[in-house]
Amino acid sequence: PTEEYFCLLTVENPSGIEFERIEGDHVGALTDEDVEVVSAFYQNTPIVPSVICNQFPNVWSISISSSNVQNLTPAAFAGCRNLRQLFLQSNEISAVPANTFANSPQLAIIDLSSNRISELHGDSFTGTAIEMMEIAFNNLTEFNPNWFTSINSTLTFLDLMQNRITELPSGAFG
Repeated sequence: PTEEYFCLLTVENPSGIEFERIEGDHVGALTDEDVEVVSAFYQNTPIVPSVICNQFPNVWSISISSSNVQNLTPAAFAGCRNLRQLFLQSNEISAVPANTFANSPQLAIIDLSSNRISELHGDSFTGTAIEMMEIAFNNLTEFNPNWFTSINSTLTFLDLMQNRITELPSGAFG
């Protein structure tokens, strides 16, 4: 078995400008197509740069944690056809818009814990196959069963701990 080819990303992008290329050196004869795992910790970017999946088409795991991410957009994940794991914990995300992950059909694990999420759209997870979702330690005040309608058949683990939800509607989980 081969080891995963890993990219540790440094991002200093406080203005949130999209950029077109990630620079760096590859190991041996490996190329951008060989990169499978991308991680960035304690960086400074209000966005998830769309260049990650565009430049590394075979990336299946992305971690951008404690990096000041504030906004999620469908454009950020438009090229993420092979993405299976996404870890965005400990950022400043306040909302997950509709169709954010629509181009990530293999997405099975997502961690959005320890953000400031107060808004989920009913179609936030449309187009995915999410099995495990961590959305603990956020600012959700109400539970809307429509948040998970598109992933009802795949979702097996959901962590909503430490939100501000005080009541679950009747039939919340089918």
